[in-house]
Amino acid sequence: MSKENSSQLFSGLTLRALAVQTLHGIGEDDLTGRSAELAYFFFLAIFPGFLFLTAVLGMLSGPGTALRGSLMEYLPRIVPPQAWSILQDAFTHTSKVASGGKLSFGVIAALWSATAGMSAMCDTLNGVHDIKESRPYWKVQATALGLTLTVGVLLLFALTVLFSGDAVLRLTMHSSLHGPILVLAKVIQWTVLCLCVTLSFALTYYWAPDIKEREWHWITPGAAFGILLWILATIGLRLYLHFNDTYSATYGTVGAVIILLLWFYISGFSLLVGAEVNAAIEDAAARQGAPGAVPKGEKYPTGRERTA
Repeated sequence: MSKENSSQLFSGLTLRALAVQTLHGIGEDDLTGRSAELAYFFFLAIFPGFLFLTAVLGMLSGPGTALRGSLMEYLPRIVPPQAWSILQDAFTHTSKVASGGKLSFGVIAALWSATAGMSAMCDTLNGVHDIKESRPYWKVQATALGLTLTVGVLLLFALTVLFSGDAVLRLTMHSSLHGPILVLAKVIQWTVLCLCVTLSFALTYYWAPDIKEREWHWITPGAAFGILLWILATIGLRLYLHFNDTYSATYGTVGAVIILLLWFYISGFSLLVGAEVNAAIEDAAARQGAPGAVPKGEKYPTGRERTA
């Protein structure tokens, strides 16, 4: 195999060509502006989401207290410390006021804000693929609601596995098998978490845009790249704030809100860049005649007859 062919790793695209096309798409599709829109909806979903979560945990009594403790232990490892203060205050406040009577409000408000964000995601991914929305309004909203519920269930399942593993580790703390169980539990926990997050990306990339009859892939290069970019960007933000926290010094408590919005912005941007990577690879594959691949600007795979 020649050096040129060996460098064409992505459906005939070299790594350099893929990077150039992705960067071009980021500017052309206004991913920076669309990421800001997603950050707004993420922020809007915090308080009703916590209200719903705390109401459910309150109904679980003893197990709910343990799950709440595990949640408060893991979230600071992901969210930047300055932004965590906002989430912690929101969680503490909603824990005090949440009750069974407010569960319905929490469900409705959380679903509305999250579905609005997913609906914006549908519009954004249509832009990434250079297509216009042709689905009826109700179908777009139904798709957004279905994706919201599915992704929510996947993430809740991942968190349940994560927290349940910690409970098992606490029970075996003084056992001679604690060491092997610790290793096994961590492997299972993080494997399930990675699989659920990857599947959430794949489902969003597949169902959100108005594309018909495309091939399904469990793991895509864009999903892998988007998750990696999000992890690196989150670590980079934490390091930057650790050594140069100008937001808190300049804006005081408002700085925490700015940092939280910035983190949401990074999260949305990572998701959209992953979609841009997938679109570039699929466009190249379609032009090479790959079955099931959809070129940019089209809603159907190349050579496939359109159904009514």
